[in-house]
Amino acid sequence: MTVKRIGQLTRIEPPKTKEARWRTSICLPERMLDELHNCLDREGISRKRRSQWIEQAIDQLLASEDYQDIVLEEFIEEGGNQTIPLTVRQSLKATLTQVTHGEQALIAISSVVRVAISQRIMFHGVRDERRTA
Repeated sequence: MTVKRIGQLTRIEPPKTKEARWRTSICLPERMLDELHNCLDREGISRKRRSQWIEQAIDQLLASEDYQDIVLEEFIEEGGNQTIPLTVRQSLKATLTQVTHGEQALIAISSVVRVAISQRIMFHGVRDERRTA
């Protein structure tokens, strides 16, 4: 339970329960990382919230019916890659593990994450083009 003081008033709030987080790292091409940071900047999101942005991108990708086909088309550029830390909800990790270890375990978690980032970057670019048209 947390207590907030607002001027002379005191407000008691219920305790906030946070879901466990899963820490990992992922290898991204430098160009993709630059585009990711550009999207964060355009959306006014701090780079400290990069993992949350990626988490939302994964959720959006997994919500589409044909995500497996999209992920199977993923490729990573040779050279010029950077490893970045990533922290996601434990429940999302479980979903990713289930998706990648199912009957057709042809995809890796890192591939799903890279495709999710690419898809969100592309969506962001399309949205920006509509605004300027």
